[in-house]
Amino acid sequence: MARRAAVAKRYDTALADHVGILRWAPEVLHARHKYVILTAARDALAWHLKSEGVPTLSHYREPLSRLALFDGGTENPGDFPHAEAIAAQALSLPIYAQLSEAEVERIIETVLRFFE
Repeated sequence: MARRAAVAKRYDTALADHVGILRWAPEVLHARHKYVILTAARDALAWHLKSEGVPTLSHYREPLSRLALFDGGTENPGDFPHAEAIAAQALSLPIYAQLSEAEVERIIETVLRFFE
């Protein structure tokens, strides 16, 4: 958990001016098993990262209100604007304890290059 927290802090510092960052309350101890950023250019950024060998995932492509599991799918677009906006922009960057400092820097540089 400590290593993932360190990676997340490095991402926070380097990327905050370019993407939205989902932040946790400082008093919450979080495992940081995902590092989710928000960008209107999610799909283009994901393609750019993939082309550079950086794996990403869009874990939450649909808001929960649209999933059949939660009896969703009948709402009108716009019923849950915040959830819909996050679902359209959320992209997870690699965050695991085995990431080396060099790999973290490479991921950061690749993201920043996209926004140049």
